[in-house]
Amino acid sequence: DNTYSVTKIGNQYWMAENLQCTKYDTQSERAGAVLSTSSKQTDAPYYLAARYANTEYSANLTDEQRKRLGVLYNWAAAMGYSKSQAVSQTSDYNGKRQGICPNGWHLPSRTEWNTLEKYCGGKVEAGTKLKSRRGWYESGNGTDDYGFCGLPAGNAYGNTVSSVGSWVDFWTSGAGSDGAYSRELGCYESYFGERYYGKDTALSVRCIKD
Repeated sequence: DNTYSVTKIGNQYWMAENLQCTKYDTQSERAGAVLSTSSKQTDAPYYLAARYANTEYSANLTDEQRKRLGVLYNWAAAMGYSKSQAVSQTSDYNGKRQGICPNGWHLPSRTEWNTLEKYCGGKVEAGTKLKSRRGWYESGNGTDDYGFCGLPAGNAYGNTVSSVGSWVDFWTSGAGSDGAYSRELGCYESYFGERYYGKDTALSVRCIKD
């Protein structure tokens, strides 16, 4: 029952808000399944939404922005994987994986994120152009040239949430032997970097249209 703003950037359609779904849609690989809020089993599908209490940098976020931060997902949850599937996927997913995204949308691949980066001026400039115009710590706001509205949702390991106000990472469908790839925006730089996290880390999700 959630609704999301959408923006067209080049030939791609992106959600302009972080995902907050906790149930897999009817055409997903795990259709109808509901995510757990427990992070006790490493790599099991779960999400966290407990980011509204004050954390290190959260004081400068408005109530509206807090509502738009979405929830944080570990990689298994984002991909619609079981624990064992998440562990066994050790390379980039070949194709479009809907996972936790609504019908007609999917988790972006590393290639699709690279296309976005290139359209927005390359790795060094894209970060500033994709960040929201307010809400970032230490005047690290962006110009939001394309309506992507990247907000600093932070990340979590276990039930500990950190970096709200200063960083955001978005999962990709790409993986390695012991982790998975994300794309990152930070308050201190214009850089739109690629990071590699353990699959049990909880990060944000932005969906791209099929």
